[in-house]
Amino acid sequence: MKNYYFKTIAFFFFAVSFVACKNDLLTSEPGANAPSKIRVNAVQMYENDVITGFNQNWANLPQLNDATLIENINKLSPEMIRYPGGTVTHKWSWSAGGTGNSWDQEHPIEDVKTIVDQTGGNTKIMFVLDIVNSTLQNQLDMLDAAHLLGVPIEYIELGNELYTAGHDYDQTFATGADYATRAAQWATALKAIYPNAKIAALLYGREVNNPNDIRRGTWNSSIINYMNNNQVPIDAYTFHLYIQKATSAQYRIDDFEAAERQITINKEIWITEYGNLAPSDDLDYLTNLEFLTNYVESRFDIALNHAIIANNTEFSKLEPTSDGHDFTAEGNLFLTRADLRNSPIKVVINEIRNSQGTNGLNDAVDLLVIRNHLDMKNMILKNFTGDGNVDGGAAYRFNDISFWSDIPKGAVIVIRNSNGTSSADVDVSNHTLD
Repeated sequence: MKNYYFKTIAFFFFAVSFVACKNDLLTSEPGANAPSKIRVNAVQMYENDVITGFNQNWANLPQLNDATLIENINKLSPEMIRYPGGTVTHKWSWSAGGTGNSWDQEHPIEDVKTIVDQTGGNTKIMFVLDIVNSTLQNQLDMLDAAHLLGVPIEYIELGNELYTAGHDYDQTFATGADYATRAAQWATALKAIYPNAKIAALLYGREVNNPNDIRRGTWNSSIINYMNNNQVPIDAYTFHLYIQKATSAQYRIDDFEAAERQITINKEIWITEYGNLAPSDDLDYLTNLEFLTNYVESRFDIALNHAIIANNTEFSKLEPTSDGHDFTAEGNLFLTRADLRNSPIKVVINEIRNSQGTNGLNDAVDLLVIRNHLDMKNMILKNFTGDGNVDGGAAYRFNDISFWSDIPKGAVIVIRNSNGTSSADVDVSNHTLD
């Protein structure tokens, strides 16, 4: 996959001059040669396929009667929120609305409906079931209670990070096959009641080279073999991707892909937790986080970042010391992404290069696609001259051909003056066209 990042967010007007392009893909429409302005005219509007949102530990979520908190959550525009969260799942009582710890927030099941309603009905809920300490009937009762309140039961995870040895998970599930056996029983029962819900089992997103760590080393293969051999109605597998301290996003991605290559998956892939575990004041903290975010949002079916609000500033998008009234630096990053996601603009100018050379020898414009499966046929990259009342500027029109009908999110499209020496690149699989 091509590594990419936002050099700029969105520009509508720039001074630029360039004149020619490959005619089979783009049509050049000549105009005045005077210094001109350029803008992107995004005539097609398509939504990204990935569902983006947040894993949220509901024990850290302030009460939902605060208008400013709700307003800020809406600004982040989550398409999905995980309930009741990650590790908290296996000590959460849905009927009591909490963990029983006096310092934790309580949220009755009605609050799940509240968050859906207060986000305009646009937020889906990822239900994480306690497959360790609760009974199947207890968790079915939870889903039924939410369903009766009007919350759609669409996405279900069977536990959280049970491949770890912490919290005595290894006592409950000594092997991946032990987990798969129970997960299969639960999935079959859940499908009988909620046949349209998608159900996911847990896989470990790292390559394990330690011969003494047999449990995690065989976790993925044991589960996948069991699910396939017994035709268990599993729709997806989940992974968690966190950047560890003193490492990079690319290192974490490489580690994940090494693990992924060892297994064959013909299911949806959900990243139900991801983030950066490095100190938030590291100079490259946000750069690494955005790099990882671009990766998971362009490659998988669900991408849930941790978290809207945590018990400290680490991970939080909203400042916990202000009860969610202020955005953190990380929050501002995701706020910008939400604004882009909600914008009618589907492709932006990423970079302008004005070489000042003869005949614009090395002039170029880079476009960045910010929507998946974007239909770019007949879009126009246009020079406008003068005060806008007289259109004498040149234009490039993306030709009405199948080549432009399905451009992936993250693709960088470089449009150059044909006087240069660069070779054309028309293979979109590497997320770069030239």
